[in-house]
This record gives sequence, structure tokens and C-alpha cells, in this order.
Amino acid sequence: MIFPENCKFSRTHRWVEKVGESYTVGFTPFLQEELGDITFIDLPEVGETVVADDSFMSVEAAKAVTELSLPISGKIEAVHEALSDAPELLNEADVKKTWLVTLTDVPKKEYLALMDAAEYEAFLAAE
Repeated sequence: MIFPENCKFSRTHRWVEKVGESYTVGFTPFLQEELGDITFIDLPEVGETVVADDSFMSVEAAKAVTELSLPISGKIEAVHEALSDAPELLNEADVKKTWLVTLTDVPKKEYLALMDAAEYEAFLAAE
């Protein structure tokens, strides 16, 4: 798998991209494969505050309904609204199309604690 160098990654298979003061979070290809074909997604509301590792949304896939958490805390600035009508977009191979939310007010230490692309690839290889 090829991972964007400008993203950081979590052990729960989420990618995070910092652009300015915003942080976009999405699925990695590994998580997409683990979940199977996604058929429904329950998106959070813009303006909600989320805490790292707390459940904030659910995803229904062919294999199961899964509660998801984020690897970082913050305030939801935007949600990928297209997923409401087309959750299958999360099955795309293009990492940039699998974004879920954009956050602001993210603690810098939480972002810096995430793995870079090389560390994440090593993590996957060891798993």
C-alpha cells in the first residue's frame, strides 16, 4: 500500500492530514478491507466536540456494525456529507476520498503522537 507522506496514522487505522489549522481524518485502506463493503454511515454533527478514542459514529458494513473513534480530539468543523447518500465511497482505494470529518482545536501533542507513513507501514507489517 502507498500512504501519503503528508499524513499521520493511528493504530486504529485512521489517517490524519493537517492543513492550516484544520485536521482531516479518514479510513486507511487496511480498515476499509477489514470492514468490507460499507452500506451505511451515521455521521456526527458539525460543531460537536469529540474526544480521542471515544466512539463518535457508527459504520454498517457487510461484516458488522462498528463504532468508530478518532485518534485525536477536537471540534468537528466539517463532515463528508456525500457519505450519507453514498457510504460506498468509503470503499474507494483512493485514501483522500475516504475522509470522514475535519476538526479544529486539536491538541498538538495528540497529533504529534501519531505515526508517520513509514512507521505505519512497519506497524502493519508487524501486525
